[in-house]
Amino acid sequence: MITTAISFGGGLDLFAQIGDGTNFDFSMGDYTYWKGYQSKNTSTATNVTFINWVVYTNPSECTWSGSLPAPAPGDTCFIINKNYSEFDLNVGATKLIKIPTYFGFNRSTTINVKKPGANTNMLSYDMLVAEKNSLVTFNFSMVLEAPGHSGYQNPFFQLEIFELDENDNEIARLDPTTYYEVIGQLPAPDGWSTFTISGADGIWQNWKQISFNLANFRTKRIRMKVLVAGCSPTGHWSYGYFVGKVGYSKCQVNSCYNADTVAKLIAPSGFAKYEWFANPNDLPESQLSSIATGIPIMESHVIGSVPAKNSFLIKYSTHANYGDNYFVRLTTQTSTSTPGSVSYIKVKAFNSKPKARFYKQSGDSNLVTFYNDTEFPIQDTSALIEYFWDFGDGSEILMYNSQTYPIVENISPSHQYSEQGTYRVQLTAKYNGCATTYDTIIHATFIGLNEIYSEPSFSLYPNPATKQANLKIEGVNGKLQVSVIDEQGRIIKTIDLYTSDSKIEAIIDCSSYISGVYYIKIIGADINKVEKLIIE
Repeated sequence: MITTAISFGGGLDLFAQIGDGTNFDFSMGDYTYWKGYQSKNTSTATNVTFINWVVYTNPSECTWSGSLPAPAPGDTCFIINKNYSEFDLNVGATKLIKIPTYFGFNRSTTINVKKPGANTNMLSYDMLVAEKNSLVTFNFSMVLEAPGHSGYQNPFFQLEIFELDENDNEIARLDPTTYYEVIGQLPAPDGWSTFTISGADGIWQNWKQISFNLANFRTKRIRMKVLVAGCSPTGHWSYGYFVGKVGYSKCQVNSCYNADTVAKLIAPSGFAKYEWFANPNDLPESQLSSIATGIPIMESHVIGSVPAKNSFLIKYSTHANYGDNYFVRLTTQTSTSTPGSVSYIKVKAFNSKPKARFYKQSGDSNLVTFYNDTEFPIQDTSALIEYFWDFGDGSEILMYNSQTYPIVENISPSHQYSEQGTYRVQLTAKYNGCATTYDTIIHATFIGLNEIYSEPSFSLYPNPATKQANLKIEGVNGKLQVSVIDEQGRIIKTIDLYTSDSKIEAIIDCSSYISGVYYIKIIGADINKVEKLIIE
C-alpha cells in the first residue's frame, strides 16, 4: 500500500473536545466527545487530498446537501446503531451484523458514504493519554466498492492517531505505525471478502480488531480518526461500521485456570504478534527491550484472517524454569508498507489457588467440631474468601463469605449428626473465586449418645527429615496409595500399601530428594489426607 500524509483545510482543529475515553464505544447512545467531518475526495493514485472540509461538533447533525460533494440532500453522515440484531444486507442476509455484541459492545456507528459523489466522512476523538486509557482498540467492519481505478482514486478506509499541540492542532502521527488503511481494489486483501450488488464489485471486511498500546505516550494529547472515502473520479461509494474501547495497558492473570497450571496470562487482544519472555530481575517496562532477545518462550502471530493467540499458560514446569515474572512483546497491525510498532507489558504469574484442608478437632456425643486448616499462597486482606462445608449427611451446605456473610463460626464449624454411619465431609475453599476442594471420611458410630469414633491417626516423623521419614497410620482398612509431591505439584513417587490389623508402618526414602518442601498424600477408603514434609 502507498503511504501518505493527509492535510486538512484551515479551521479543522478549532473544535477540540478532550475526553478520557468515555463514550469512545458510543455507550451513551450519542456522539459526546466525538467530532464529525465531511469533505470531497480529490485524491490521485498516489496522493490523498480533500477539499471543502466541514466540521460538525455534533456529528449527528451532519447531512449531505446539494452544495456539498454528495448530490442527494438529506442523507445522514453518521448513525448510531442500537439494534442488536440488525444486519447489513448488501453483503448477505446474515453475514455482517452492525453491532459486534460478541466483542462486548451494545452500540456502534455507521460512517455513511453510501451514494456516489466523491464524498468523504470522518469521525475523530481527542483524548489525553493516561494510565487508564493507554490501550486503544479499534473495531471496524467496512464495505468498499472496487471500481478498478488507480490507488487512492478508489474508495478507501483509514485509521490514524495524531499527536496534538497545546492548542489541539495536529502535529504529526503519534508514531509512524499508528495508522491502518485498506483501498477498495481487487484482489481483496487478506481477510477481506468480495461481493457483487447491482453489477458493482466490491470488498468487505467482517468485524476486525486492531489495538495500539500507547503506554509510552502518556501525558500526550492525541486525536484518533476513522475515515471512509468514496472514489474521486466517478464517485463510487463506500461505508463502514466502527466502535472502539480504551483501557489499561496490562495483562490479566487467571491463576485458577486448571490443576496443572500456575496461571494463564492474558495479553490485550488485537495485536499482530505476541512474544512471551521471562523477566527474572523484574525489570521495568522501559528496560524490557534489552532482554527481549533470542527465541521467546512462546510466540503467536496472525496467519491470514486467523488472529494471533494472546494467552500464555504457565505450567508448573515453566514456573520451575523461569519463576514468577514475565513480559509480552506486542507488535501492532499496520499497513504492509510499514513495520508494526513494538511495545511491552510485564506481568507476574502469581498462584492464588488455596489449599483447602481441615481435620476433625473434637467429637462429643453426636456433635463434631472441624478445624479449618486451609492455606493461601497470597495474603491480601481485601480478597474475597469463601468456604462451603458439606457434612455428607444431606444437611444444608454451610457457607462463609468474608464480604457478604462473614459468620466467623462457619470457618471452623461444629456439626450435629443424627444417625450413626460413615460420612464423607467436604470443604471447598475459594480465594477471589479460585477454588480447591478437600474431603475425608468421618466414622460416626454412637455408643448411646455420647461417643463418636475418631478418624484414623496419622504420624510422619522426623519432620524435617534428611535421609528417610517414617509413616505410621492406625484405624484404616484395605489398600492405601501414598504419593510424594514436590512444591510444583508434580508427583515424583507413588507406592501402594496394604493394612495389617488396621495399621500401616512404612519408610519413605528421601535420600535422593533435594532439600525443600514436599507433600505426602494418602488416599484410601478411610482416609484422604495431605501432610507437609520438609527435607533438609
